[in-house]
Amino acid sequence: MLPKVGKFAFLIFLLTLFGCSAASGGGRSLAVNPSAVAFGQQLVNTVSQQTLTITNTGTGALQIQNISLDSSSGFGLSGSQVGVVLQPGRSLKVSVSFKPSVATSYNGTVEVISKTTSAKVLLTGAGTLSAVGVSISPTGATLQVGHSQQFTATVSNTSNTAVTWLVNGTVGGDSTLGTISSTGLYTAPSSVPSPSSVTVTAQSVADISKSASASVSVVSSSVSQYYVAPTGSDSNDGSAAHPWATIAHSATVVGPGATVHVAAGTYTGYFTTSASGTASSRITYISDAQWSAKIVGDLVDRSTWHNYGDYVDIVGFELTSVGRMGLYNDGSFVRYIGNHVHDIAGPTSATCDLGGAGIMHGNYSASDDEMIANFVHDIGLVNSAQCPGYVTVHGLYHANLRGRIVDNLVIHARDYGIHLYHSAADVIVANNTSLENGASGLVVGNSGGGSDNNTIVTNNIFAHNHNYGFRDDSGTSGPNNKYDNNLTFDNGNGDYVASGGTVSGNVSSDPQFVNYTGTALGDYHLQATSPTIDSGTTLNAPSIDLDGGDRPIGSGYDIGCYEYGTTHGTWPWY
Repeated sequence: MLPKVGKFAFLIFLLTLFGCSAASGGGRSLAVNPSAVAFGQQLVNTVSQQTLTITNTGTGALQIQNISLDSSSGFGLSGSQVGVVLQPGRSLKVSVSFKPSVATSYNGTVEVISKTTSAKVLLTGAGTLSAVGVSISPTGATLQVGHSQQFTATVSNTSNTAVTWLVNGTVGGDSTLGTISSTGLYTAPSSVPSPSSVTVTAQSVADISKSASASVSVVSSSVSQYYVAPTGSDSNDGSAAHPWATIAHSATVVGPGATVHVAAGTYTGYFTTSASGTASSRITYISDAQWSAKIVGDLVDRSTWHNYGDYVDIVGFELTSVGRMGLYNDGSFVRYIGNHVHDIAGPTSATCDLGGAGIMHGNYSASDDEMIANFVHDIGLVNSAQCPGYVTVHGLYHANLRGRIVDNLVIHARDYGIHLYHSAADVIVANNTSLENGASGLVVGNSGGGSDNNTIVTNNIFAHNHNYGFRDDSGTSGPNNKYDNNLTFDNGNGDYVASGGTVSGNVSSDPQFVNYTGTALGDYHLQATSPTIDSGTTLNAPSIDLDGGDRPIGSGYDIGCYEYGTTHGTWPWY
């Protein structure tokens, strides 16, 4: 007897019948053709069929007594014509069928018995049957109420790969459990169900006994701590014990008030984040140890991390890229804080006119974006041979209304260290240090049909730049701009050009850095004799410096990104 499988098994199988023998006697003999029989892929409850030809190869008539098959093997006969007499040279065609609903492994026998000779012709063979399989990805998820998770199902061993999606056994789910679309997009309900975990199931249409399931935990919006690690999996729930693998996946799950903690390691690729926080509940992506989460962009002529969400903080990452842009933002009320962005390749010959930047707020219609305490250097230089001449690749690029640029250190951008243009206006630029840039340390302008007006530039160091320390562009900057208590030194074309606004308290002396090298390897803290110490204004001055140390120390604010004599802060600064 042969082992059996379920009645509705959905199978891929290959049956090979071999070892034909002939029966003879008194000038009578039989031959069966073919001696090898192959059955192809079939669907549930359909019949795979092969015709055998039984031929009288002798000189006398033969009567076929019986043609039989093992009844438990799944074989069947049709058109057997038992009892027929075969004259010499004549053939009998017999259809041997196999219905894939009985065996997972088997040995099948076809037996032809001649009544005339009492001899047998046997064909035997063995095979293995494979049942329908269903898998689901991811196998688990944690979702805030109202958020969505895309599931995918893979069906094997059948040409019919369709599935039916269910939530807790209900096709399509419902408003209490959450709903799931025909394409596998699950959306959590508006409140946490009881119990809080639901089961999402993909059921095979071809064989409804086959399915795969995933567990989804639905949490309230107050659950806010999530984790990403190189050893994680995006099929995990994002907890500290079961982190996700990618920042991009986290952005498909988190909501207002969430913090995504990113563990030390290297994360390679191009990705986007679209989740938005609110004014009172921002979303934060943070490298738990500053600069230990390293992002390596591998897409030429593109940005590496493109953010679309509003009210988002991106904090403490190190980023390099073969692209023309490092961190790029299209949202409003977004802050880049404490990041180390360097060695951004810049545009290639195909995109020279598009320029690039280390960090950019690039949506002209957005507003109130900030860059705080970032270290940005060597921007747009790798591909300079492909884009010779004037190419707009900047360290920090701010292109929209309002916002703050404070406590940043920018060294060696191909064009401007800090660039305000397009729709920039009402921007605060305070306590930055901008050095060795291909153009000026700062440019202020507006090409959006108006002018950059009411921008306040205070307490910055602009030194050793190839053009000016800072400049505003005639006709694109407004009369109310203020340039107070900045230090300009050793810039190729002079201290500054102020076509609009007023300059007050400018210092034109050597800032006396601890170790000036003109590269990222220098030490740009201040010596005790620096003329920048206590020389700043209180106007828009930040309360801490690039190292997270308190300001002011002494009788006033220092000029530049570092405050002399302060104590290094504990990460994170903000």
